[in-house]
Amino acid sequence: MSLFLQRFIYSAVLVFMLAFGAASQVVRPSLSVGFMNGGRATTSNFYFKSGLSANVTAFINTVNPKITPGFSIGIERLDSETLIPAGLEYQVLLSDKSNTGFLTIGGGYAFAAKNEEYEKTDGFDYQGGAFFNPGWGFRWSLNNGDHLFVAIKYKHQFMKTEFHSQGMDVFTDRYNYMLLHFTTGIIF
Repeated sequence: MSLFLQRFIYSAVLVFMLAFGAASQVVRPSLSVGFMNGGRATTSNFYFKSGLSANVTAFINTVNPKITPGFSIGIERLDSETLIPAGLEYQVLLSDKSNTGFLTIGGGYAFAAKNEEYEKTDGFDYQGGAFFNPGWGFRWSLNNGDHLFVAIKYKHQFMKTEFHSQGMDVFTDRYNYMLLHFTTGIIF
């Protein structure tokens, strides 16, 4: 198992354990999966990209139950790139009803996972970058206090790639992902 995958699993387990631990009255864990569709814009081209995501979020109960901040960590796979996004997310409920719509906004930094085989043969070194993702969703209350939800978000991911040529020159290309991110999950 690669060091990258080990670190991701340990981080996700830590967030999940903290959410279910002694502070479970204060912290509500959430698991979600998603599909991303859009593209990557470089300085000279636009490339279609799609991918999958999985996230663990620890939402914190606040004095105002309509506003819920949380810390999130996940994994995203976009064709040849694997990213580990970590950041903050806010959900703002649109009503006091148990089944209600919500607005969401998140942001943070996505770390690029090392793909040793690809980087050694082609000389590319993917760098991470900041991201933000506003969106809208709807959640349904379950009998035990948990919630199922669906959401659609716009995700803007800043990235950088360095290419190391055999002549030891380094070329840098900055690009942006512009994606629609469809997610579904459960808040415990």
